Amino acid sequence: GFSQDTTHVSSADMFKKGYQDAKTYYKAPGMVGKSIGASFIPFGTMSLLSTPPDPNENIACDRKFLNDANYVRGYQKAAKPIKNRKIILGKGILVGASYGMMILMLKAMSGGHWN
Repeated sequence: GFSQDTTHVSSADMFKKGYQDAKTYYKAPGMVGKSIGASFIPFGTMSLLSTPPDPNENIACDRKFLNDANYVRGYQKAAKPIKNRKIILGKGILVGASYGMMILMLKAMSGGHWN
């Protein structure tokens, strides 16, 4: 395991530890819902995409690691693609639901006939 005493650990090792912890533990909680909600706010999705992942959401790590800038950088580097995938998934759900509603409305307006 990784030593809890970080006083003699290199910055590269702390970066790797943060990177690995994010890969293992970061789940981007609530990002799909936030993405759908942000779609109704101008530049909301861009704001979500540009905000770095919060290492405080990593409840599995020792909180001492969050005081190390190299650990946080590694964590954010690995967590960002995970977070962005969840945001894009939320956008996809919204677009799919919107498309489905549009099809249903068109069908209803045509009296249920397509020809």
